[in-house]
Amino acid sequence: MRPDFQAIYLELEDEHWWFRARRRLIASMVTRTSPDRNSDVLDVGCSSGATLRALAGLGYTLVQGIDINPMAIATCRQRGRAGVTVGDAT
Repeated sequence: MRPDFQAIYLELEDEHWWFRARRRLIASMVTRTSPDRNSDVLDVGCSSGATLRALAGLGYTLVQGIDINPMAIATCRQRGRAGVTVGDAT
C-alpha cells in the first residue's frame, strides 16, 4: 500500500462510518459463531487493530492479529495492542 494512502487509511479507520459498520458486522459474526469469550480470534489484515480492540471490548481475551504491512503493525502496537505480527494468511 502506498505510504500516503496508508496514513489516511489508518487515520480514518477508527471513526469513518464504513469501518465502524464493518466492525459491527464482524463483531456480530464472531459473537454468533464463537460465543465463548475465551475463543481464539485471529484478525487477518488487522491494520491498526480497531477490530481487535472492538472484540477485546466485548470480552474476548485471546485476540491476535496479522498484517502484511509493517507500518500497520507498528501503529497497532503504538495504540497498545499486543499479540500482533507482520505476516500474511499463507
